[in-house]
Amino acid sequence: MTLADQFEQYEGYVTIGIANEMLKKESVTIPVPTMRNWVNDLHHLKVHTIPRNQRGERIFSLKDIEILRFIYEAKQRFGNNITMQAIGTMIVEKFPQHLHYDPNFDSEEDGVGGLPVLAEDRLREFLRKELQEIQTIKEEMNEVIDSYKQRLSLMPSPEEEARMKEEERIRLITEMRQNDLNRMFTEDRVRQRLRAKATELWNQNPKKIGVFKKKEDTAAKLEFIKKYEDENFQDEIKKEYTIPEQTD
Repeated sequence: MTLADQFEQYEGYVTIGIANEMLKKESVTIPVPTMRNWVNDLHHLKVHTIPRNQRGERIFSLKDIEILRFIYEAKQRFGNNITMQAIGTMIVEKFPQHLHYDPNFDSEEDGVGGLPVLAEDRLREFLRKELQEIQTIKEEMNEVIDSYKQRLSLMPSPEEEARMKEEERIRLITEMRQNDLNRMFTEDRVRQRLRAKATELWNQNPKKIGVFKKKEDTAAKLEFIKKYEDENFQDEIKKEYTIPEQTD
């Protein structure tokens, strides 16, 4: 026999076991003892009474099953922060046309002691705190969004970024070329200075060749100047790029 057949058998009502299976098909898993406790709580709170059939079994309508699902979802959402009193108040507001309380009905939990009457003020306080927390989270999220928007506004557009990259590339190329030119000019200036110094030293004691008519040995002079230039070039270049120490 299918659930639908059993549902018809009870003229629109099903037992707690079948109600449990129907909820499972909706991915709502509630242990049967928990369902009984919730039903007892609703009765003690004078919110709603689930009737019994002739065999003394509780029988649930589709609306009753919907109420059980509502309790389950409230528990899932708020956890231990919400009481059955608070949920009862919410049920009264959501299902006003369906609820029926029977003061003559005896629950399975008789003798245990009923729950206190609905604490509406407590529910309002709980919901007020929830709203405050939600508002705080919303404000924090808005601050984060504003921060990202501000940072985004400071970033250049793709076109501007491309232009800046091109300008930087041109600047680097120009700087490299200028450095090359400066190095060439510096090396040329150093070599000229070394050649002048070498010529001065050569002229102090020039080498001459010839038997009858002495004349300056040009080849030896050029070799002397070249050798002097090569031997002293590195030291002179270092002097050009060394920052002189400041004296007090």
